[in-house]
Amino acid sequence: MSITERLTRHLDTVTRRRGNRGAPQVHVSSPGLEFSYGDATLPFHIASIGKVPTAVLVMQLVESGAFSLETPVV
Repeated sequence: MSITERLTRHLDTVTRRRGNRGAPQVHVSSPGLEFSYGDATLPFHIASIGKVPTAVLVMQLVESGAFSLETPVV
């Protein structure tokens, strides 16, 4: 069984368990693998994952000198 078939089977199980919350939205893109699951046109809740890219972007701006960690946020 291929990795995409295994992912699809697993996500089908997850979808059944989620009931009315529907299918999770998954997209994996890497060398040798392109996989999508769920309806990408539906809105979704990103939970706390948004904190990670926000922190990375803030630290990149600090490194570039745009502001410092002591700059007030207003």
